[in-house]
Amino acid sequence: MYFDEEQNNLTGTANITGANHEDILEDEEQNNLTGTANITGANHEDILEELDDRIDEIKTKIEMKCEEVSKDAAGLSEDTAGRNQGPEENHPFGTDPHEEQNNLTGTANIAGANHEYILEQLDDRIDEIKTKIGSLYSRNSALLHRMNKVDDYIKRGADMETRYVIEIMGYPFDQEKIPPEEFLGLLANALNINFTQRQVRGLRMAHGVKRSDARLIVEFGSAKDKKTWLRAYKRKLYEISWGDPEKAFGTKETYKFIQHKMVYLQDFLPTLCEIHAVGPVPFAINEYMSPYRKRLLSYAKLLCAEYKWRFVWVSEGDIFIREKHGSPGNYVRSERDFRAIDWRLEKEEFFWKKLNECNAKRRELYRGTTKRILPWMTTNDDSYVKRRTYKESLLNYRRKFDVQLKQMLGEQEYSKYASVPVGETYNFRTLSLNLFRHRTTSLRNFI
Repeated sequence: MYFDEEQNNLTGTANITGANHEDILEDEEQNNLTGTANITGANHEDILEELDDRIDEIKTKIEMKCEEVSKDAAGLSEDTAGRNQGPEENHPFGTDPHEEQNNLTGTANIAGANHEYILEQLDDRIDEIKTKIGSLYSRNSALLHRMNKVDDYIKRGADMETRYVIEIMGYPFDQEKIPPEEFLGLLANALNINFTQRQVRGLRMAHGVKRSDARLIVEFGSAKDKKTWLRAYKRKLYEISWGDPEKAFGTKETYKFIQHKMVYLQDFLPTLCEIHAVGPVPFAINEYMSPYRKRLLSYAKLLCAEYKWRFVWVSEGDIFIREKHGSPGNYVRSERDFRAIDWRLEKEEFFWKKLNECNAKRRELYRGTTKRILPWMTTNDDSYVKRRTYKESLLNYRRKFDVQLKQMLGEQEYSKYASVPVGETYNFRTLSLNLFRHRTTSLRNFI
């Protein structure tokens, strides 16, 4: 009895001890796993922070790779959390805590090594891309330089094709009534030019917004014919303004009084304008320039006025600018050539900013001024009267006014109006003309 009871007690104690030992092992294993999970989680967070810092410095393609690495790390966290939740279900008797800790530590080390390897690859890739970008930038700069040179040659070639071409502004007639060829002949007679149709190689019209804005583009066979027309127009221009055509080729001081003057077709062909009832039509004969060169000329005028450069002129279709007397002339063939005025104009941003400022100043200046009216366009020639009323005069007013009346009316009709007192207003073919003329009055006083 005694031995049986002792044996039962020892058996129960052994069972209790075994049970306690299992509980102790389970608690210890759970604590180890929890600590290992915390350590792994901390390492994982450090890795993610490092990745986030590096991802900010790289481009979209690199960010995609880093996101894949982050997804792998997230899967590792889920695996660790699953082990913490139910080790007893998968392994009822548990596993060795030291072995489990070693496995988790090895997995974290592998993940960290993969991250470092990926980052090194990304750095190498970034350096390679930077090298390629630098080489492409150098090649692009060289190509841009060559393209600009080719563009200059093309634009210059377009102007070289038009070196024998003039532009006649002011052709308000119907082509069926007065063809351009007939108009050229009449204009040549008015300018005292020996003209034949054989001299013309090409003739075309350039239409404008209004009918009076139409222009004739005339191409001659030689530079001599072109210069003949330009010189004849200049002589007529000075004859109308000053009564002396020789001043057209005189001193430079006379040029400043004529450079902004506007003449009209009535000054050259008064009889023709009277017959066809043509109103005031601005008229000019200039060298033909390509649209690109015309824009450059307008830019040159604006910038020279802004920087107080005194001279802008066109010779053989080429644009030149000069600061003052004695200064060298600068040839303008593109926007970059305005750096002779200011080196900052070579930069495109500053160039357009300055042009906009010049245009704004010009618009503000024109708001405070009135349109200049020639005497034969008004009913009052008094220079002291600020407000002048327009009239529809089809006969120009100039120093040879009486000669024109003789040609139009004849001797008998002209004798009726020749004795009209000075300052008297009379009606002639529905034209209201003012003959306010005396010795000191000439067209020069009104321009």
